[in-house]
Amino acid sequence: VLVRGQGLRLEGPGALQATLWFNRTFGVGEAGSWSRPMRPDISVELRAPEGEAVWLHFDAKYRLEALWSAWAGPDGPDLEEAWAKREDLLKMHAYRDAIRGSVGAYVLFPGLQGEHLSPYQELLPGLGAFALRPTERWAGEVEGQSELERFLRGVVGHLRSPYTQRARAEFWHGRA
Repeated sequence: VLVRGQGLRLEGPGALQATLWFNRTFGVGEAGSWSRPMRPDISVELRAPEGEAVWLHFDAKYRLEALWSAWAGPDGPDLEEAWAKREDLLKMHAYRDAIRGSVGAYVLFPGLQGEHLSPYQELLPGLGAFALRPTERWAGEVEGQSELERFLRGVVGHLRSPYTQRARAEFWHGRA
């Protein structure tokens, strides 16, 4: 059970440690935000034994850029035209850029198609949106979950690799 502001350590195979946080406040200071306090809905702290912790942030948004077209179709919602709002993506920039150690921030929204944006050719750093919604028969099933799981597996592989731009930058930052 996730409790606001408390971490839940996830144990798994390999040396990478993960802690899941719900509504953790990153206050202004050395280990938090450098500008203003920030509180994403979900934060994941990933730490390799020899490296510094990195953070991924996720914020649930229940609104769409094309809300009218999403509900205007004759047979119900036409979610093909629905995407995350621009303001929500800008907030992801704020999380990723202001919270120290952040390598990614992503909107979770009820559309059909998400997007991943990265300034480089690699998975991280990045920001974007994941489309997640309950299935018609609910039963705990979520459409879009497989894309999010594939992304998280990719993040673990990226963080374990010593050959990424992030790993090289971390190495030279430590040397400096």
